[in-house]
Amino acid sequence: MLTLIGLLIIISIVVLLMTGKTSPVIAMSVIPLLGALLAGYSLTEITAFFDYGIKKVANVAVMFLFAILFFSIMKDLHIFNPFIRLMIGLTRGNVVIVAMVTALVAAVVHLDGSGAATFLIIIPAFLPIYRRLGMSPYLMLLLMCMSMGVMNMVPWGGPLGRASAVTGISASVLWQPLIPVQIIGITASVLVAALFGLREKRRIARAAQYGTTPYEQDSLLELYDEADNEYGTEKPQWFFINMSLILLAILSLALGWLAAPYIFMLALSAALIVNYPKPKD
Repeated sequence: MLTLIGLLIIISIVVLLMTGKTSPVIAMSVIPLLGALLAGYSLTEITAFFDYGIKKVANVAVMFLFAILFFSIMKDLHIFNPFIRLMIGLTRGNVVIVAMVTALVAAVVHLDGSGAATFLIIIPAFLPIYRRLGMSPYLMLLLMCMSMGVMNMVPWGGPLGRASAVTGISASVLWQPLIPVQIIGITASVLVAALFGLREKRRIARAAQYGTTPYEQDSLLELYDEADNEYGTEKPQWFFINMSLILLAILSLALGWLAAPYIFMLALSAALIVNYPKPKD
């Protein structure tokens, strides 16, 4: 009975969200309440469930909050731009290298675990290159998501956060044995990107016989006006200090020096002190 009601709750939430019938807050707040009432639980018991659930996920929620704020500030300060410019510069119009660099840059940019931010940074930077070389934009999205899937196993990403909430084990502890897996995964994603790059090179050659390109074949809409401006020309502020903060935070997390939420609370505090010493700023 409980299993069936639980599955009904999950299916109802997914259907409502995918069909756009309601907002996530409403679906995830009201549907479980209705399911619990259907299962025969009293309001007192439901309140106890809620209190227990909040306590169980509090650490993960705090870590998410401060980690996302910390990495968002780093992005706003253009700390990652020199790496992106360097890797884009290495492509030199080579289709295979462009594919490999797409996977690498996506891994670096996805360090904050935010998919939306990664898309907003990668697409404007790489789509003009893909258009100029005739590469399919679908390939860019494929390579991005492949790397993002590997990098999303960081403690402040969704999967480990959920695993931590369910098991009660700290996300940083769960992450430590996954570090070698991520290294292997990123290496594999670059190698797979190279294979896709070789495939795309052959597609470009075949399409050229018909006076077109994979980009033109796969682009149903003109999504972006080509721009030859160098990506990220803004000069990062306090680059070495901020990069040291990022490395120190990740190292502290990997070695378990402090609790994960506290690491990012301190990292965010240090970032604010260095970059925005005036509270008004």
